[in-house]
Amino acid sequence: MARRQSRMMLLGTAAPPFALPDTLSGATVTLAGLAGSNIPVTGADLRAAAQAVLDGRAPASRQTPSVGCSIKWKAGREPDWALS
Repeated sequence: MARRQSRMMLLGTAAPPFALPDTLSGATVTLAGLAGSNIPVTGADLRAAAQAVLDGRAPASRQTPSVGCSIKWKAGREPDWALS
């Protein structure tokens, strides 16, 4: 049981404006810059990976990096690409 009230937003809540550096190019990525990118957000990749696991298969190895996600790794368990 959580000791604090959740700060999660309701599903469908608009994302707040942001500006973050792209870790590969160094360019600034903004929410406004993503608008109209013609990249559909469908969840299809997540559904396919979950279904593969449920079916006892390995998920597809091709992955698309997430946008706006802050993934934390346990010390000593980081992938090589996360160390640079």
